[in-house]
Amino acid sequence: MSTGKKALWIIGSIAVCITAYFIIYDQILYPRLIPDPCYFHNHKPSAAVELFFDFPPAENGHPIASPIAFIGTLAFGGLLGWGIVFIGSKRKTRKQK
Repeated sequence: MSTGKKALWIIGSIAVCITAYFIIYDQILYPRLIPDPCYFHNHKPSAAVELFFDFPPAENGHPIASPIAFIGTLAFGGLLGWGIVFIGSKRKTRKQK
């Protein structure tokens, strides 16, 4: 495989994994962590919720992802994509031998 194709495959795989993780986050994780955003108007959020979510006045106190959650999501998706590339490249070299 040429270097250009391999680089494109790596970047594409990482981008797909990051996108997939954001979709999973929005559709599965966020609804499970915060089933009712208005709950936090009158209740103090737990430490885990405060770590990964901000409650800005512009959102009327509703939780939005914090920079830590955004960086963590990008890192997790990137590592997952890199792992898929690493495993895929190892399988191809075994088949070629």
